[in-house]
Amino acid sequence: MMDKLNHEFIVRADLHCHTRASFDGFTTSQELLRACRIKNINAVAITEHDLINRINKIDFIKHGIHIIDGCEYTTNKGAHIIGLFVNSIIANGSSDDVIENIKSQDGLVLIPHPFKPGSGVCAIYKDPSSILEKSDMIELFNGGYKLNEVEKNKIYTLSNKFKLKLVANSDSHKINQFGYYSTVFKPGNYKDIKSILKNCDSELYIDSLIFSSPRS
Repeated sequence: MMDKLNHEFIVRADLHCHTRASFDGFTTSQELLRACRIKNINAVAITEHDLINRINKIDFIKHGIHIIDGCEYTTNKGAHIIGLFVNSIIANGSSDDVIENIKSQDGLVLIPHPFKPGSGVCAIYKDPSSILEKSDMIELFNGGYKLNEVEKNKIYTLSNKFKLKLVANSDSHKINQFGYYSTVFKPGNYKDIKSILKNCDSELYIDSLIFSSPRS
């Protein structure tokens, strides 16, 4: 299992994806495993909608792929907030309730597609400062939502203001979408996945073999 890593190991992660356990997902565990191996992704956060990951990890572990238990929470206002390294959730809570639930499990808070209409934190809350100041990461690129330049610049500004790590994730719901975006972390002196994601610099990647948004 990839909990403990050597100093030369590079983590290539997709920290936002769905399987058929989500109401709008279609990906099976074996499809996900094959895609990880093809795309050299060795850390995957499975973030079902308002559900905790229950995927069987044995085959992934055999191939050196670390599965991060996560959840894409929906707040009582309809905004999405991702918790990483969580094993229990609350439903339909306020943003404060959701973040408290994640932090009580020593999890990481990731803000997905912040400006996406209908579910983005920055699209729904007039002033999301109280959410962002308690968060750890924010998606600059998301496979299901195309930013305009104004939104992209705002995310850079929010990242700097609230010290949020920039990440790129596929938000895949079908297997052909997986790994469209990914984030690379170089561990340095850190030996476990959570510490690496929390403390190490991130590099954002796009799959050059895909020439149009996979969600189209």
